[in-house]
Amino acid sequence: MVWLIDAVANAVLAAPGTPESVTWVPERRAPGAKTMAYISLPGASAFTRLAHSSFGHEFGHFLNRGQVIGRAVTSESDTVAIDQNCCLRRGTKLDNYGAGGSLVPMKSSGAFRLIPITALFLASGIAYAPVASAAPSPIIIAVEAPLTGSQSGNGIDMYRGVKLAVDQVNAKGGVLGRQVKIVKADDQANPDLALSVAQKVKAAGAVAVVGPYNSSVGLVNLPFYVSNKIVPVHLTSTDATTGQGVTVQPKNSQISPIEVNFLQNGYGYSGCPKVVMLVDPSAYTAGMAERIGKAMICGDGAPVASIPVTPGQSDYTATVASALALSPNILYVSTYYPEGSKIATAIAASKTTAHCFMGLANVDPAFVTGAGIPASQNCRFSGVPEAAQMPDASAYVTAYKKAFKAQPGVWGSFTYDSANVLFAAMTKANSTDYSAVMKKLLSTKGYAGQTGTITIGPKTGNRTKVPVYILKVDKKGAYVIDTDAS
Repeated sequence: MVWLIDAVANAVLAAPGTPESVTWVPERRAPGAKTMAYISLPGASAFTRLAHSSFGHEFGHFLNRGQVIGRAVTSESDTVAIDQNCCLRRGTKLDNYGAGGSLVPMKSSGAFRLIPITALFLASGIAYAPVASAAPSPIIIAVEAPLTGSQSGNGIDMYRGVKLAVDQVNAKGGVLGRQVKIVKADDQANPDLALSVAQKVKAAGAVAVVGPYNSSVGLVNLPFYVSNKIVPVHLTSTDATTGQGVTVQPKNSQISPIEVNFLQNGYGYSGCPKVVMLVDPSAYTAGMAERIGKAMICGDGAPVASIPVTPGQSDYTATVASALALSPNILYVSTYYPEGSKIATAIAASKTTAHCFMGLANVDPAFVTGAGIPASQNCRFSGVPEAAQMPDASAYVTAYKKAFKAQPGVWGSFTYDSANVLFAAMTKANSTDYSAVMKKLLSTKGYAGQTGTITIGPKTGNRTKVPVYILKVDKKGAYVIDTDAS
């Protein structure tokens, strides 16, 4: 029994006696690539693949979502469609069009001609052998983070969080039956590199990106990701990136009320405490300082003083001295850790009675390494604790230690959840298509993550309830929740 496949119309052209079970199985191809057609064969348990290639036709296996649905012809009764314009190489196996051999033209009438497989072998001199299964192409996602440079401690932890999620999902068969592959994207926390890094992510064929972490970087390249249909699950906290993908990370507008409450009430002042701010000009840190400055204006209406911090200096003793000259009750430090740890060292060395409060961007294990435990304990922090202190992260901590022979940091648990939320959205969408995945991400509700329950606001793409706490550093140098502050 024979029948025809119309590769253009995506339809089966039934011949007399064709069974109703004949099925067209389309395969997505890159724009401009030739179509792959599939024909059901009598006596075969799956489908035969007819692939147009530069050499002719190739018959073989096809994998779809982990299931073999294509196979080579299996018996003398099988038939195969031959394109009128193509040939086969003489003297080679069906799965190996190697160098050498001669071409055997195939005569036909009409678009396709059906030829018994035994006749095809005899006419062409091809020795038949079963072909090996070809795995489906992987789903490529990128991890964008400061993998090198001064913030690499956080960046490496972020990468490991995604790597752990990917290894776990691949061990269970992948996503949509396809393995997930990671592409590293190192932005070094430098906005000048943001666009070029994003362009490399696109060139690598990534359908999604976990990251970036730094708000100043995200302001530059998140619009690129969105416009190029690469799904961003980012970790930027500035509210200016709201709507550019989704995030499980706290936003400025969610962090500042917690900081303000502690600044106003946490130190035991009966009146309005005087705050002086030391501020890094980066997007996140400057944005947070602006919010705190407005909230901490006292009754006299005088603006909260702000001392600029120039990133990259080796010592900030003079900067701290300028702030202390204004007689503050509280020094509010809105910087990233490299600068923050040096400022904490200078504050401790000054012997001031002013309280030290560090903003969330300073929460990095390297902060404690740089400043030392005593100087770190002199400050309070806003942020999230290291994974070992997170109420729901025990499984993650155990798996992380086993996989990397290291203690998990702060942000890897967030990228772990980011990756898993992304995989769940792809599965629900039954696709890696940008619009389909974004739709499911924006409908995420009650996802049980290692950083807590995750619900994404459908209008903002932001997490609705975030795990932000007031932290302190314990005697072992770990960030822990300050239970006295709650």
